[in-house]
Amino acid sequence: MLFLTTAIGYRLGESPDPSNPFDWLGLAFLLWSLPGLVNLGFGRRWGQRPRLVGAGVLVAAGLLDLVWSGTFLGPVFEFALVGGLLYVLAHLGVSLLLAGATAAPGCEMRSIPHVLGRMRGREAAEYPCPGGLSRLDRWERQRRED
Repeated sequence: MLFLTTAIGYRLGESPDPSNPFDWLGLAFLLWSLPGLVNLGFGRRWGQRPRLVGAGVLVAAGLLDLVWSGTFLGPVFEFALVGGLLYVLAHLGVSLLLAGATAAPGCEMRSIPHVLGRMRGREAAEYPCPGGLSRLDRWERQRRED
């Protein structure tokens, strides 16, 4: 936790360092994860639009930095990048905690709609996880049925 608070406290007032590979990895992770996170997590079929919106926010932040400080990679860009990463990691964390606490069926990313559906007296649709995790979902389902 100390690393996170130190990194955020340092990063939010600073510009990203183009030579730091973690800035580029964070940017890649953010843009890669947004479509799956939003589409699975909220049960939407928006395709690549979440990635385009995320990229648009980052470009707008970079353009603001370009006008204000003369560089595209300034503090506003870093704020948008860290804010996006915090959203993604918080959404993933909450989804995993809810999935563990409620035994939400299917992909863990569907645990938020699952809990909201149960609160409203409705069932949320079960989606298999992307990649090889669908086998784990089948195993979990078989264990529940036994």
